[in-house]
Amino acid sequence: DTRTDPPYSESTIAPVLKKHSEDTRTEPTYSESTIDPLFKKYSSRSYDKGCEDKLITVITDKTITEIVTDTFKDGLLPRDPNGIYLVLTSPDVNKKSDRCHSCTSACGFHNYFTFEGQKYLYSWAGDWEGTGCSIRCTPLANKQKSPNDDVGTDALINLVSNLLAGTVTDPYVSGWNGQYGEIAALCSWNFGTVWEHCGATYNMYVGEKRMLIQNLWKVTELDGSGYCASV
Repeated sequence: DTRTDPPYSESTIAPVLKKHSEDTRTEPTYSESTIDPLFKKYSSRSYDKGCEDKLITVITDKTITEIVTDTFKDGLLPRDPNGIYLVLTSPDVNKKSDRCHSCTSACGFHNYFTFEGQKYLYSWAGDWEGTGCSIRCTPLANKQKSPNDDVGTDALINLVSNLLAGTVTDPYVSGWNGQYGEIAALCSWNFGTVWEHCGATYNMYVGEKRMLIQNLWKVTELDGSGYCASV
C-alpha cells in the first residue's frame, strides 16, 4: 500500500458530535509513525453531529454517514471504495434511525452511501456498557464480567466482527433472498462451544486475548442452507 497518512495533530482533528456538557478531555496527537498504514483511524471526543434539542446525545443514519464524509472533506481519511469505514460510538451516544430520540434502534448495522458519485461501505456499532441498551447488545453470559474485564469493549468487538462479516459478504445489502439472510444475522448470539475463565465466558483466542465472538452461517447447499460455525 503506497498511500501515506496525512499528518494528524490536535488542530487538524475536526469535531464530530456535540456533547451537551463541557468535556475537558484533550485529543491525543496523531503522527504518521504511530498509525498503521493499512489501518487508518480518526477519533474525536467532541460531538457536533448530535441533536442539540435533547439532553442525551443522539445520532441518526444521516449523521453517521456525515461523520465519514466529513473526514473525506477534511483530508483526515482516504477515500477508498474498497475499504470499510467503521463508526464506533461511546456509551453516551444513542442512535435512532429517523429523528432525534432518547432510545436506540439497533446495536449496530452496516450499509453503504454514495459520495460524489462513488459508493462507500460503512458500519456503525455502539459501546453500550452501563446503558439501558446493554441488556440487548451484550452477550448474556458476560453482562457482569467479560474476558478482558471491559464489558462494553468486549461486546463491541463481537458486534464489529458481526458487522464486518455482513459487510464483506453483502456489501450493498442486496445479496440475500428467501429464508436465508446474512451469514452473521443468521447466527446472532450463537456462540457455539464456550469455556469459562475467572467468571467470564469465551470461545476463542485472538492473539493472547480470550474473546467471545458469535458464529457465522456456513453455507453447505446451493439453496443457502447450512449451519452456524465458529469463525
